[in-house]
Amino acid sequence: MLAIGISLLPGLLFLQGLWLLDVYRLLSMRRVFIAVAWGALSALAIMPVNTAAHGAWGAAYLRYGAPIAEELVKAAILLVWLRQNRIGFLVDASILGFAVGTGFSLIENLVYLQAIPEGGLLLWAIRGCGTAMLHGVATACVATLALALSGSGFRAAIRFALAFAPSIALHIFYNSGAVSPTVMAPTMILTGLALMILVFTISERMLAGWLNANLGEDIAVWDMIQTGEMEDSDSGRYLHRLRSCFPPDQLQELFRLVRIHIELRTQAKGEMILRQNGIPIDPDPALPVKLQRLSALEQSVGLAGRRAIAPLIGSGRRSTWEIHHLKEK
Repeated sequence: MLAIGISLLPGLLFLQGLWLLDVYRLLSMRRVFIAVAWGALSALAIMPVNTAAHGAWGAAYLRYGAPIAEELVKAAILLVWLRQNRIGFLVDASILGFAVGTGFSLIENLVYLQAIPEGGLLLWAIRGCGTAMLHGVATACVATLALALSGSGFRAAIRFALAFAPSIALHIFYNSGAVSPTVMAPTMILTGLALMILVFTISERMLAGWLNANLGEDIAVWDMIQTGEMEDSDSGRYLHRLRSCFPPDQLQELFRLVRIHIELRTQAKGEMILRQNGIPIDPDPALPVKLQRLSALEQSVGLAGRRAIAPLIGSGRRSTWEIHHLKEK
């Protein structure tokens, strides 16, 4: 039992610490559990592949091939979530990435515990503090870089390579045995702490600036639609153009969709501000109705209408993420 605790608890405790340190608490525990479960399933899926490849290519595969295969399979769910705009900020990406790596290491360490029952406590401490942290840090690095590069303008293949290269290089170096495991274990803990401090610091600054800027823009658009008085701004000029492009009945549908989008986005931002200040949030009983109305209006205006109002409600990653965030509550 002591061996199990030493090999499994460090990664879980580090993950819990990351989740508690996130003052905005944008991720639900359900999402974190799904990430951990995916990591566990990916470990079960890749182990027979690693065993067969090791038999065919020997130790060279464990050093070079296994890190590539493991990082790719671990990060698959994160890439899907990024594609669906369901990860909004760097801190969310790092927590989910570390959660996937933690799930992977849990299964891997349990398998090792069964395979080497005579292993001493030093071995399990190295597995728990070194290997488990490696998997968490490496996958968190992939998720964070993939999110950071999503709007960079690089081609998809280049973004993919840049996101995976550091984690694969770190994994290969760890597997090479160039540094003693007793040195690598504390090194991985320090690396994880340094990475998370950097990510949390950058993410909080970006999030605070994004909140302030977008709230003002949304309120201005809301006021112009409500009063009918268009300001001399980009949004005001665009609203004026829409009036000349659509008949009144269709224009009203478009404006209703803009209003419900702004209402939901403002609600999401307001909840984030309350969490930041430690204020409890009461559930909104009207939220399901609002989301149903949003879906009905989106179907009513069609693809052309949604594209027409995209400059007002935003069509980027974070605009979509806000709606996903409310749906997953």
